[in-house]
Amino acid sequence: MYDDISVFFSETLNFAIPNNNNCIKLIYLSMKTKTLFLILIMFFVSCNINQKTDNNSSEEQWSAFSPLSIPFEIRDKEYKKQNLIPNFSFEKGEILENDSIITNFKLDNWQTIGENIEWINPKSKIYNANDANHEKHAIKISRGRKNISEIDNKANGILSDFVEVIPGNYLFFLDVRLEKIFPANRRLNSKIGEDIDIHIEYYDKNKKRLSDGIYFEYYNKDIDNSFKGFAFSNLYYIEKFDWGRVRGRTLNYPFSEGDMPDGCRYIKIFLGLKGSGTMWVDNINFRFSKWNFTSLERVKPYFKKEFHKAELIIPTPQIISQKSEINIQNKEIVAVITKNSTQNELAALKLLKERLNTKQIKIAYDDYKSNNNEIIISIGKNNLYKKYASEINLSKIKGKKQGYIITKKDNNIFLVGENPVGNFYAATTLVQMLDNQNNKIDFAEIIDYPDFEGRSTLMKNYTNEWTINNDTSLTEEEKKLKIKKLFAGVEYEKQLIDYYAFYKINKIYNSYSSLGDKWWSQGKYFETIYTELGKSCAEYGDAINTCIMLNPYRHFGYETEEGKLSDSLRNIFSHGSKESLKRIKDIYKIALDNNAKTVMLCADDFVPHAGTTRGEYTLFTNQDKKQFYNVAHAQNYMIKDIKTWIDNNYKDVRFELCPAPYLNQFIDYSMGSAEAFFRDLTSHLPKDVAIIWTGNTVRSLSYDHADIRRYSSYINRKPMVWDNTPYARYLEGEYGGYPAHYPGKAVMCSLFEPFDIVYPDNFAELLDNHYYSNLGGSGELAKIQYASFADFTWNTNDYDPDFALFKTLTSQYGEKDALALLEFNDTYYRLVSVWAKIRNAKENQTKEKPYIIPENAISLGNKLIEELKNKFDNLQKIKNTLLLEELKTKMDSKIKQFKKIIKENAKEKTGHRQT
Repeated sequence: MYDDISVFFSETLNFAIPNNNNCIKLIYLSMKTKTLFLILIMFFVSCNINQKTDNNSSEEQWSAFSPLSIPFEIRDKEYKKQNLIPNFSFEKGEILENDSIITNFKLDNWQTIGENIEWINPKSKIYNANDANHEKHAIKISRGRKNISEIDNKANGILSDFVEVIPGNYLFFLDVRLEKIFPANRRLNSKIGEDIDIHIEYYDKNKKRLSDGIYFEYYNKDIDNSFKGFAFSNLYYIEKFDWGRVRGRTLNYPFSEGDMPDGCRYIKIFLGLKGSGTMWVDNINFRFSKWNFTSLERVKPYFKKEFHKAELIIPTPQIISQKSEINIQNKEIVAVITKNSTQNELAALKLLKERLNTKQIKIAYDDYKSNNNEIIISIGKNNLYKKYASEINLSKIKGKKQGYIITKKDNNIFLVGENPVGNFYAATTLVQMLDNQNNKIDFAEIIDYPDFEGRSTLMKNYTNEWTINNDTSLTEEEKKLKIKKLFAGVEYEKQLIDYYAFYKINKIYNSYSSLGDKWWSQGKYFETIYTELGKSCAEYGDAINTCIMLNPYRHFGYETEEGKLSDSLRNIFSHGSKESLKRIKDIYKIALDNNAKTVMLCADDFVPHAGTTRGEYTLFTNQDKKQFYNVAHAQNYMIKDIKTWIDNNYKDVRFELCPAPYLNQFIDYSMGSAEAFFRDLTSHLPKDVAIIWTGNTVRSLSYDHADIRRYSSYINRKPMVWDNTPYARYLEGEYGGYPAHYPGKAVMCSLFEPFDIVYPDNFAELLDNHYYSNLGGSGELAKIQYASFADFTWNTNDYDPDFALFKTLTSQYGEKDALALLEFNDTYYRLVSVWAKIRNAKENQTKEKPYIIPENAISLGNKLIEELKNKFDNLQKIKNTLLLEELKTKMDSKIKQFKKIIKENAKEKTGHRQT
């Protein structure tokens, strides 16, 4: 029994409702029993009501900007629903009275708004198969100029019924076809803007309309998050756009596309047209995206599954069939090659020797006769292969450069490439099916070839000798030490060739920024790195080669105004000068003499422009102004001169050009000058010159047919992608990703970020067959990321970013340490999220409204620091010390940043109190 009834009262409430902070602890020093009993009943009823209110309020706190505010089970359930749009392809509906054109109809789950709307139906002879893109039906909207009012112009289209959502991030796609689209107000000769009217209406739980605005920190204001027709907004006119898959979007990166506003529980989708022309829509897809989950949440489910080793191959083969096991216990392994084997085949043999670490491999040539206790691995088209050639079907790799097959006949495993490099790639696949621990091969028949023939990585970005020697902040001794350290890194760069060749990455570029402002004068290191990497690449035949890029405008500042250039600076380089062109050739020559197979001429970022108009690029020397009409004319001359020299002196060298308007957004800024530039440039540019494109913006996390077709139409060829996305989400600076503008979303970032973009089906067919990734290839974290890039560029249709990360981490570190790495990352980015929220709030504070860090944020940050240190301690069994050093550097730096901002806050807090 309780001596003090108040103690009983207090402890009973704490036990009954331990997490209810709204239940006030009442302590009565004395009261009658009946009164106490009555109050107790009333109190529990009150607390029960409050508890229900708490559940509601927690849902009200759900936010797309803080994914972890929503319970995982809720997010997972929403994700598994997939497409939320009923009657997404307009197959269900009722035809009312009509003539041949079906304008009088009733659709399930949709309503028509305005006139001139047709329901494409195969029963009517007026429609053809191209009028619908998915199944049999679609919607067609036609508007002539007479249908458009300049004042209070309303869109014609269709509006969905209510669709239930939660406040998370969603993907929105639709099939679109367009013909002769003009802006509504042609009198002003404006762009299409919002006249292709694709938008989303947002509603709360009571189906009350919410604001269309959403705050975008990069712009420091609300923007219209309802409008989703941005894919076509910056065009002046669309003559014809055949059926294409288009993403409904408001803006490009760094805007987080697809976020529902806080409190949103329902939406409606409108698809319509304000301008004149004809618009068809079909196959609407609106679904909860993966960007509502942390990296750990996305990857962890794979740890619960069992896989055949053929399913874990990086990069994923195109066709895997007939999985089986080959027991190699007590078996002798014999590798059969020809006596005149290529370097590719010798590299394949070397790899087999290294990876069959518990077996000795016997080497045999051509006509080797085996016994039943042997496993024969035949490399290439030797005589043993020829005996079985009639049984081995190579038709599916015919004409596929780098293609290969792996097949088994009797006790022979055949590795057969379309060409010698395919033989090496077959070996890199076979060794990933080895299970040395259990003395077996998890074998499968493989037919394989890459989607992209060129798959690149990047050398370490370095500071060259000239830049070091001209750094006035360094002493002479410090300069010598920096240069010594620079040369010491060559050996590590050479070792990277083995790693990337294994994952079928076949191009390694320098970064032109490493050449410095005096790009034409490179020191000994530049020659050393190309000589040494050239030798390392040669060990693999043509399976991997170096590439060289330079920017002859690098000595100018970024986007410099031509009128502000000094004479000494502008005369360093001139397009028509033989001396200037020789400077470029001399740099290229160092790489080409060491068997580089690609040159990239970068004419981006530093080309001077006229006046203050960014994008209106101009000539800058008197010589050029006399010799050429414009920059396009001058660059054409320069490219042809350099390319002719290369073709006359070297064999099979690819030429790539990165132009100044290398993304759609730059074209938008140019006010028409970029379109004119490309018209003049490409009309005379050799067709085999590849033209670089970074997508709709600098770091394009999403591609669709509208983006790709637009740029392709300007350059008159398929664009070569220069990708800047591997670091896009975790950037912390002004132009950065989640930590910069959406700190609550930073929890979804990853130090091991796999290559992860949104792209349409058959993506590779729409692009040039080489793909460049602009993430530095040096470093252990970068190596992990590049393995997923290799997976993507080899087989885009089967690529899964999260599975690629799982495959990479488990193959390199084992399942236990792979999971520990993901858990470390999870805690790290929770800390980043807390720090970023504080950092951003401090940067946005004013004198009138100073920001004082909440104590609970400080407490949470300190708790996460201790947790992060413990997670790092759990990684100490990992043998890769370089990886641990990189992770420790990341961890220490973030802890230091957090503690610094807390310390500064304490000083400010003290100052406010004194005031």
